[in-house]
Amino acid sequence: MKKMKLLTEVKIAKDFPKISHKHKISLFGSCFSENIYHKLQQSKFISFSNPFGISFNPFSIHQQLNFIFNQRNSDLNIDSYQDYHFSYLFSRAYCLPFNSKEELTNDVTKLAEKAKVELASSNFVFLTYGTAWVYELKSNSKIVNNCHKQKANLFNKRLLSVSEIVESFREIHSLLKNKKVVFTVSPVRHQKDGLHQNQISKSTLLLAVEQICNLSENYFYFPSYEIILDELRDYRFFGKDLLHPNEMAIDYLWEKFQSTFFDEKTIKITEEVSSIRASLNHKSFKKDSKEDKLFKAKLKERISDLEIRNNLSFKEDLEALR
Repeated sequence: MKKMKLLTEVKIAKDFPKISHKHKISLFGSCFSENIYHKLQQSKFISFSNPFGISFNPFSIHQQLNFIFNQRNSDLNIDSYQDYHFSYLFSRAYCLPFNSKEELTNDVTKLAEKAKVELASSNFVFLTYGTAWVYELKSNSKIVNNCHKQKANLFNKRLLSVSEIVESFREIHSLLKNKKVVFTVSPVRHQKDGLHQNQISKSTLLLAVEQICNLSENYFYFPSYEIILDELRDYRFFGKDLLHPNEMAIDYLWEKFQSTFFDEKTIKITEEVSSIRASLNHKSFKKDSKEDKLFKAKLKERISDLEIRNNLSFKEDLEALR
């Protein structure tokens, strides 16, 4: 009897480079980068993500990377509003109440220096693009990462072209030449742009990524967009806003990520870490009882064994057991 096929499975190429716990991973961009970053952190991978907050359009992501490597103050595009200064290069999440342009410049420079060290030692870099729609300041024609709740009449909204995205990446191409770079497109639909306009935006991103990946054999495309919207074509896999993937969808995507980038050894280590994390979340019926102390002692032995065998660190987790 022929079995029913109830979903469109996305076929993922088998020639992806493998990630192990020995590698360092940096992630920039929108939701996929953040979600996978948290999964990597939980699984004890050495990872680093979005030092200046989430970014959605590829042009701003490339600009941030350029700033991290070159730290040109002219790229910051600083403005002020009421009692604080901010940079249009960064997201609103990175919008502390800086009292002066100098204070902001000094802070972002220090953060960029730390990010440069992280990037320089990273083996893998993940870039997730969310939208090709951008806002441009009328005053200087510069694309902003975030409008920082400034008046709408200060900006022009437009769609990036494929060539603009590719050319802006070329500026950082040489900076990433020794890295494995994995591109993804966010499955989150930007409904405020309109559903048709969102489709045009995603199509533009996909076409740009296709061209960028042709620039180097070290560039790869991971189909998170297709996995969520084709394999999980059902609103039960989305949050209340019906736009963002929910926890079940993220877990499913994480499984796909593991089967794509991890070998059997790495998957086994990740499963061991997950088991230990579950034990760490265990709530004892009676704290400090004989049984509780024995449980914690055995758990510490498991953690110590895993740390020694795989050069991992559970320092913060062990502190919680005290």
